[in-house]
Amino acid sequence: MPTYHLRVAWREESGVVRLPVCNDPIEAPSLRDAIAVALTRSQHLLTAGTNLAWLVDPDGHIAWTLRMDEDSTVAD
Repeated sequence: MPTYHLRVAWREESGVVRLPVCNDPIEAPSLRDAIAVALTRSQHLLTAGTNLAWLVDPDGHIAWTLRMDEDSTVAD
């Protein structure tokens, strides 16, 4: 089963992303399933001092992002 990685960090207004505060593996049969698992991990997504989460696919590419803004939550 493919392993994705959930990473969470702070993204500056300028677009600069700080180093991730977590890099949790998620084993899932598909990206859609990995996203579903990531969204259940609120303890990571809502970590103080972070506003960006993303999944890295088994090949090391960013496959999904979630930006948490002050006004709304936007899935890219």
